[in-house]
Amino acid sequence: SGQESDPPDATVATWSSDSSEAALFGGAASSPDLLSSESLPDQLIERIQGSVNAGGNVTHSTPVDTTAKVTFTVTLDKSAGACSLIDPEGNIITGSGGNVTRQDIVDGEIRIVRFDVVSPTVGVWQTKVDASESADSVGYEVRISCESNFALAGESGGRFRQGSAIPLSAALGDVEAGGVSIVPGAVIGATLESPSGVLAEADLFDDGLHADAEAGDGAFGGSANPASEAGWYSVTYRADGVHPATGQAFRRMLEGEVCVGGGGGFISGEPSYEALDSDENGFADAVRVEIPVTVSGPGNYVVSGKLVDVETGTEIKASTAFVREAAGTANVTLLFSPRDLPEGQVFGPFDLQSVDLFLQLEAPEWADRFSGSLRVFATLYNEFSRSIRITGSLDFGTVPLAQQSARNITLHNDGWESLNVTALTLPSGFAASFAGRIDPGESATVQVRFTPWAEGVYSGQLGVESDAAAGEPFADINGTGGPEEIPMSRWLEENGVPAGQRGPNDDPGGGRPNILAYFFNIHPVSGLGPQDGQALPQAGMVSEAGADYLTLTYRRNRNLTGMSVTYEGSETLGADSWQIVIPDMESEIGTDPNTGDSLIEARIILGTETRKFIRLRVVEQ
Repeated sequence: SGQESDPPDATVATWSSDSSEAALFGGAASSPDLLSSESLPDQLIERIQGSVNAGGNVTHSTPVDTTAKVTFTVTLDKSAGACSLIDPEGNIITGSGGNVTRQDIVDGEIRIVRFDVVSPTVGVWQTKVDASESADSVGYEVRISCESNFALAGESGGRFRQGSAIPLSAALGDVEAGGVSIVPGAVIGATLESPSGVLAEADLFDDGLHADAEAGDGAFGGSANPASEAGWYSVTYRADGVHPATGQAFRRMLEGEVCVGGGGGFISGEPSYEALDSDENGFADAVRVEIPVTVSGPGNYVVSGKLVDVETGTEIKASTAFVREAAGTANVTLLFSPRDLPEGQVFGPFDLQSVDLFLQLEAPEWADRFSGSLRVFATLYNEFSRSIRITGSLDFGTVPLAQQSARNITLHNDGWESLNVTALTLPSGFAASFAGRIDPGESATVQVRFTPWAEGVYSGQLGVESDAAAGEPFADINGTGGPEEIPMSRWLEENGVPAGQRGPNDDPGGGRPNILAYFFNIHPVSGLGPQDGQALPQAGMVSEAGADYLTLTYRRNRNLTGMSVTYEGSETLGADSWQIVIPDMESEIGTDPNTGDSLIEARIILGTETRKFIRLRVVEQ
């Protein structure tokens, strides 16, 4: 469309007796962030390009005033080149030390040397470029900048017709917490370089006669010779002088661009607009702006422009390419879509701004700009393009140590554009991986794994990193690390049972079969100890809520695995009298303080039958 080579809109300074400070230092005619007491850009002190013959050297002198830090950056086109600094006291600086930090970067044949000097000595500094070790001449660029509240601002980015003089304006200011104070008494000049490299020098004046407001107010104005060449011109402002408050010599530079049109045509009438609302919901589906354009001959052309929200300054840009077979006039349509606005917000009314005409050659050549104004009364709303939603439970319950449990979740894209997921974030103990595109209305299934390494509760949120503009990218996740499951064979081995006595019904000396020793966590060789008072089943009776229960309480090995247990009841203890009983209640009633094992209580309601005996049957699965 031609907009890619179009630089940001310019600050065009307009001077009056009470507006010179505002125009260049944060007023309506310039960017509000150009200079402020909170965030100052680095100020350019000097930029020099040159070449030094093989075996020789060259030194450049630059005044440095009071500043928090000054940076000397030297770019050499030969890796063999060298450089150093000489401070105002004559000290030669070649590396880091004290308040100086040096960095060297080599990229092929290019070498960049940077010196950062904190709280530099005020006075004239010298930058030395040395080619004494080089067999060829060395090209170089020296760039010196500083962090300073003493700043230069100037006009840049304007657009002018071919053959017209180019107005230039600049000012120096001291930026403090309370605002900006203009600093008069400097000498400011400007250099204009055409696209073909032709230089034009211009002096700027503070005499009230060169569009510079009042004489002696610190606002400088002037102009360069009429521009005969179309394209982008570089503008360099340079200010030298002595600060009236500190008496220190200073230098400041500022670089920018202006555009000179090629005369391919002009905007020949007032634009008009129409708000399109096909569904009549009160929000325009688009705004169509008609631009009358007259072109001087056949060719490819581009018209671009932007709508700027009156209240917030939010912009929508549009451009249209068109072809003309001959000179003439046409209406060109710019179509502004709400989908170019921030999502989920209502905007409008708007001002039509920066309507430009370009002749499309090898690169877009600017021709004209609409200088009037048009208020566009339309309301635009951009729905969310990508909205994320997560479904599925991530409650893992209890998982034994060293084991893994997996659950699936689903990521949904409820928007109208493809959703790009870049990564998942999870709390410690959980793992998952997914990155990819989810098309509108589609979803993706993701497996999430929980592997506890210690007993306890694990919790947090799973997060989805994506370019979603709306939705909820987080899901609660939790699990509990339970005791490690230790098979009976390993448990017997760890407790010293000989290899030949590890059968489930073997008794290696503890007085009961291995399977019961393992189930109740009683040492299989040494048998019951003082810590095992609650290990073996204990029967009893309890009445609760009008019902009588037969109870059985016992300790269960916290590392138990591969075992099943059933309850059996009998009235006579006869071999054939035992019957499987389903407990009416079974619960963990506590923890054995000696071993950390669970204490289990089973309750069987007596009802009308008399059950005198109850037992456990433990079976290896």
